[in-house]
Amino acid sequence: MAHFTIRLKKKLGNSPARIVGYLFSLCLPILLSSLPASAQLRGKVTDMKGYALPFATIHIKGTTQGVSANVEGHFQLELEPGKHEIVFQFIGYASKTIEVTMGVAPQILDASLEEAGIELAAIEVLSGIEDPAYPIIRQAIKRRDEHCDRIQGYQCRAYIKGGVRIVSMPDTLFGSDVREMIGDDSTGFLYLSESEADIAIQKPDKRKEVMIASKVSGNSNGFSFNRFGILDFCKNTVDIGRPLVNPIADNALTYYKYRLLQTYYDEEGLEIHKIEVKPRRSEDPVFSGTVYIIGEQFRYHSLDLLAVAGNTKIDVIDTFGVQQAFLPVEGDFWPLFQQTLRFQAGLLGFKFGGNFTAVTSNYTINPIFPPGFFNKEIMKVDRQANEKDAVYWDDSRPIPLTVEEAGDYTRKDSLSEKRQSQSYLDSLDGENNRFKFGNLLTGYTLRRTFDKWSGHIGPATAWFNAVQGWTLGAEMRYEKAWRDKPGRTLALKSRYLYGFSDEGHRYSLSGRWQGNAIDRPFIKWQIGDEVRDLNPSNRFPTSYDAYLLLLDKSSVNRYYQSRFANIQAGKEVGIGWHATLELGVDDRRPAVNTTDFSFRDLDRMHPANDDLGNPELSDRIGAHSQLIWAYSLSWQPGMRFISYPDQRFLIGSNYPRMELKYRGGTSVSNNPSDFHLLRFQLAKKQQIRSIYGSWSYLVEAGHFLKSPAYFIDYYHFTGNAVLATTEQSRLEGFRALPVYAWSSGTSFLMALQEWDDNSYVFDKIPLVRRLGFSLIAGYNHLWTAEKGHWSEASIGIGRIGYKLIRPLSVHTVFLFEDGRYQGAVIRLGIKAFVPGQISIEE
Repeated sequence: MAHFTIRLKKKLGNSPARIVGYLFSLCLPILLSSLPASAQLRGKVTDMKGYALPFATIHIKGTTQGVSANVEGHFQLELEPGKHEIVFQFIGYASKTIEVTMGVAPQILDASLEEAGIELAAIEVLSGIEDPAYPIIRQAIKRRDEHCDRIQGYQCRAYIKGGVRIVSMPDTLFGSDVREMIGDDSTGFLYLSESEADIAIQKPDKRKEVMIASKVSGNSNGFSFNRFGILDFCKNTVDIGRPLVNPIADNALTYYKYRLLQTYYDEEGLEIHKIEVKPRRSEDPVFSGTVYIIGEQFRYHSLDLLAVAGNTKIDVIDTFGVQQAFLPVEGDFWPLFQQTLRFQAGLLGFKFGGNFTAVTSNYTINPIFPPGFFNKEIMKVDRQANEKDAVYWDDSRPIPLTVEEAGDYTRKDSLSEKRQSQSYLDSLDGENNRFKFGNLLTGYTLRRTFDKWSGHIGPATAWFNAVQGWTLGAEMRYEKAWRDKPGRTLALKSRYLYGFSDEGHRYSLSGRWQGNAIDRPFIKWQIGDEVRDLNPSNRFPTSYDAYLLLLDKSSVNRYYQSRFANIQAGKEVGIGWHATLELGVDDRRPAVNTTDFSFRDLDRMHPANDDLGNPELSDRIGAHSQLIWAYSLSWQPGMRFISYPDQRFLIGSNYPRMELKYRGGTSVSNNPSDFHLLRFQLAKKQQIRSIYGSWSYLVEAGHFLKSPAYFIDYYHFTGNAVLATTEQSRLEGFRALPVYAWSSGTSFLMALQEWDDNSYVFDKIPLVRRLGFSLIAGYNHLWTAEKGHWSEASIGIGRIGYKLIRPLSVHTVFLFEDGRYQGAVIRLGIKAFVPGQISIEE
């Protein structure tokens, strides 16, 4: 420092002013670089009475650079120094432009908007005269494709904020105090997250999204599940789980009634028509609300629409709303500037509410994308996306946090580290691991949450069958996940079962290991001694079969005794491709009934296990040992995926899934039993999704290159011989095919198909439409070289129940054998508890 002072004196002399001036000149560039390049404009958007206008849009005139107000009407906008014209807009209100001059200091600017008023002649519709909204809507329908096809692609930046919270809840659930179960989430957000992503779209169906920033309340290491899911009102239907008719769809006039509410001019001189849209029938797949159509252009300016449970047929959803606002870019292109999705839902006495708002900016129209830019990865989350700090979010978020949202971040983020600590998790485990009296019935589970493992010991599921009689047993389970290897898991299970009638002790040990959550390599193994069904594809529940035995001495299942060991391995070998290998040995023995116990018909015997409905097959059940191997390769073209760090999620395809399978066996005993089966399957659930319903189908063909000697190795079909069965999926099998009599050992062809109209027909019938039922029609066909043709044509009613609980369906099934009518039967279907009709694609 002394040497520096001496040099300064030699250069500048002893004048303090000259020394200070020189030092200031050195520091000036540093000071200027530290000054903000922009300043913040913030304020509140209200109506003329001072009430907040939530999610109002604020943008710089002539650009798509802008922000959205939060639910309380507050906004903040970063502006460079200079003059700017700021446009304030809210659906149903006249826009307002205010000029502001920005320096380097923050400014406050509040805006009050007036409701849009009628500037043309008063709208009066006389009886018998068409409402003036109809010619406007006809023109919008006519020109919809023209507007939507003006560009072939674009890029933009999207910010998304989503929050879900409990609106109301019961005091208790299944006897437990709800607030104790939920903890802090009972008064805050169940989910609160923000994200930023770069979006690229190229028509007709190419897209790529890269999430560059992610913030999740209460999980500093987590990645947001937000996604740029824009509801596309360029198409005839808008899919929100059930396709709903666009108010300007080609056939919209048969679903909607329209009324012109207002016509006014905005500050740009655009003529805006405010039109009310209402369903013609309350349960149709439609919206209600308001659309704003630009005069002469006849395109959407903005919209505010709502659908209720009767429209969506998703019974867990009470209401679903969408608001969209559009801004012009490069003349005739009006991209989405803001979208807000809001919903109210109910489940088990809980009421949930939430909204997800997306704000877009920085549009580039018709960019030239490099070769290979679009691929099967439609969304990627950067590994560093969750590392953005508070300064980044304060500078980049276009929707300011509300006081409640900021408080939720602060509170949950401060608790996050504590809740992930070993001491905290061990303390919870210490409480949960206490032995309770009820564990005698349900079993006892020991958890070590921090180390990601748990163990369970308890009674095994036990029922009654004619081979073992009443059964009693126990099972143990161990599950482990790796903290430093996401997706790596290990599950082990051992089971012991005792049969009181045959006095048999049977055991099994199984395990499954998965390597990661990207291509999901796995290994499964089993070893044990069990009583098994002769038809492994028979999904008839063991519990239901026990009821039939005990109450009616009838039975669907037929059994054999098996001592077995096998191992299976598989993985995704490409996007949409999956391969598996299997090797096993099975020592088989006929099963003999050891009891005739039942509650009724004590003088009758239970059906014998060789009673298969076909005398020729009964001779093919005998003691033997078999070595079995199998290979399968499946492919679903068009499969796409989303990449998170260390995880990959397949999201389905519009094309069917194809699978080629080989299964073979050779004898390891004195009895010759070689066989070789090759089969091919083509299947798709909900191949066609429209307002008219969805079509699902499965086609399978198979041929034995060498026919099996034993019935167990035949190819078996899922059949049914009783009134009521479970239905976990639409393509499980036949509704009335004899379970064993049609099993094939040569060649076969099977085709299953079903049409579910998703309430389209019943929605047209007064009173009935409120029940929410759907019409289901199906046709199943089977051909085998041994027996010929079997056909089932069915018509039925689905979604029978009330509100969320709709587990039942009833079908009339018409039966044909070799083209000859065999009569009709009634079949009831019972589905597992699934809210509404939410389905998961393959």
